[in-house]
Amino acid sequence: MVETNQATAFGVNAPIIDAQPSTTAQSVCLNGTPTNLSVTASVNSGSITYQWYSNKSASNTNGTLISGATSSSYTPITSASGSTYYYCILTNGSAAHTTTSNVSGVVKVSNYPGNFGNALNFDGTDDHVSISNGAIVAGAGSSYTKEAWIYLTSTGTNANIFSGDNNTHALYLPGTQLSAGHNASYNTVQDPATLSLNTWYHVAVTYDAATTTMKLYKNGVVVSSNTSVTAPTATSTLAYIGRFNTGYFPGLIDEVRAWSVARTQAQIQTYMNTELSGTETGLTAYYNFNQGSAGGTNTGLTTLNDLTVNGNNGTVTNFALTGSTSNWVTGNSFSIASITGTSTVCSNGTTQMAADATLGG
Repeated sequence: MVETNQATAFGVNAPIIDAQPSTTAQSVCLNGTPTNLSVTASVNSGSITYQWYSNKSASNTNGTLISGATSSSYTPITSASGSTYYYCILTNGSAAHTTTSNVSGVVKVSNYPGNFGNALNFDGTDDHVSISNGAIVAGAGSSYTKEAWIYLTSTGTNANIFSGDNNTHALYLPGTQLSAGHNASYNTVQDPATLSLNTWYHVAVTYDAATTTMKLYKNGVVVSSNTSVTAPTATSTLAYIGRFNTGYFPGLIDEVRAWSVARTQAQIQTYMNTELSGTETGLTAYYNFNQGSAGGTNTGLTTLNDLTVNGNNGTVTNFALTGSTSNWVTGNSFSIASITGTSTVCSNGTTQMAADATLGG
């Protein structure tokens, strides 16, 4: 909706917008070239000035002023991954004669296929991320999903990946067997196989309160399930990445996601190898870890950003934040085989191709 102050003073009116910024969603690779956003307007007298704003939600209020973005068109920045919306405030003569444009479609900037950007390296001793809102996942009586990419560098005792406090819920490794549960029963589902060290794995646990079913996933495949699991009876005060009590994770963690729904296997498989926009239905917190300088000096960077609009940021605790360990480091990557061969496709036709992907560190 266009918000317009049409009051006139001495014949000067607020700008009347003739063409709004595009509402078409854009998906652009990191440092790629997006489509410009533009707005056109007219006034009966005077001249128009422009100021563009960015916003993490689809709203044309409470955005962040973009310095230097003062023309009728704006090129979104693509130097950092994430999802952003834009709008423009147009002024004629004074702040009393302004018009706010509609909000644009989302501009989603993603890392190149096969690259998740940075991760955090946990020392296994006391490094962890603390999240003050424990209700982001596994609240009392609720369904949920927890996901992460992990890279275990040594065998720990109760190496926790994503867990709550006060004996609420855990996704962790007692040794090298992936396990999960809630209500102080943390091996409700457990992978019978062991994880290899120095190998990237996508791990997830889902719980459906309606069917009392919990499922444990490794690389998108169900490795354990239990159909008689009582719903969570309590909501944690805090949530932790890389810790539960004295159980700390030794290795790398990336792409942590919390959901208020039990994701299906198809959904997990579809999105495990790609970054999210942060606006997906049921997503309560999303941490892609694409912060800091990999292996550099990051001593002032102690907030892990939640890329949803919920603001569930985490506090990076006890990390050295310099060097190749206990710091922001290069995250998971996977190679995609090149596609070869030729195919002739008619207008509006389709063709099917296949490629192999290999996970790597």
